[in-house]
Amino acid sequence: MRIIPKWINQDNVSKNLVENELVEILTHPPTLITCVILRGNHLDMLTEESLKKILAAIPSSATTLDLAMNALGNLTGEALGSVLAAIPRSVTSLDLAWNDLGKLSWAQLVAVFAAIPDSVTSLNLTHNKLGKLTGAQLASAFAAIPHSVTSLTLSGNYFFELATAELARALAAIPPLVTSLTLSFNFPGKLCGVELAAILAAIPRSVTSLDLSWNFLGKLTKVELTAVLAAIPPSVTSLDLRYNRFETTPEADLIAIRKAIPPTVVTLYADFPKKKDLASPPKHAKDNKLHHMMEPMARRTTPEITTFRNASSSDTDPCDAADEDAFEMSL
Repeated sequence: MRIIPKWINQDNVSKNLVENELVEILTHPPTLITCVILRGNHLDMLTEESLKKILAAIPSSATTLDLAMNALGNLTGEALGSVLAAIPRSVTSLDLAWNDLGKLSWAQLVAVFAAIPDSVTSLNLTHNKLGKLTGAQLASAFAAIPHSVTSLTLSGNYFFELATAELARALAAIPPLVTSLTLSFNFPGKLCGVELAAILAAIPRSVTSLDLSWNFLGKLTKVELTAVLAAIPPSVTSLDLRYNRFETTPEADLIAIRKAIPPTVVTLYADFPKKKDLASPPKHAKDNKLHHMMEPMARRTTPEITTFRNASSSDTDPCDAADEDAFEMSL
């Protein structure tokens, strides 16, 4: 058994550790642990029982579990479901990104999603090629996600490969309590405005925060993009339009696009080019706590956008806010 210094929290402390040693560390951590990072460890190479043993050893103080980039889609649906069911009920944030879950049959995927503990409120399914399924299959899978989930990240899942009606059907089936939905990098210039508008219109009215970053929306015409923005559910109060290639959009079009942003949106993330003739930010606009630079905003009807954040903001790791409470494992 290696002795882990008590000052180590988020360092790579378990390089080449065998299963029993990892379980021992998780069972008796050197400090209070709230975030466990197991990403990129080829966990698919371990047996089902070994994985269950490791996850069951996670301390009850842990609320965040990162299992990204472990090729878990190589496991059978039954085995992966059994493994996920072993996650402690203390975990509220679960990261399953980059696991190629789209390799599973839709029936297996339904079983896997249904096995996620109902303590989980934040679920990351980024880059799992879920767009390879049909709309009906994806709708069934989304419907199996625990209704406890309020934040759902579906970035980079090849949704553009689905027919418009099929994807609309799938999105309508996401858990009814989801308030934060991330759809970044799913439609990289592949859909026309009419198609994208129909898809966005199907988003449940429970969603108040919508992320459409990295979708190359700048390639759409002014008419198309205004129609897309108009289709955003009126429940949305926070909208992310960053990294959409607006740098070549004509100035007149930018003004029209900004005016088309739904009046319900009070927090906007965007990187529109600075134009000297565009209106200044609203008088009551506030910078966020990370001190992001303010960008010019077109004047709009009330309620005004009160928070405007530009592309200088960086996505933070869920454990960054509590480095001393995070524990990263690498096998």
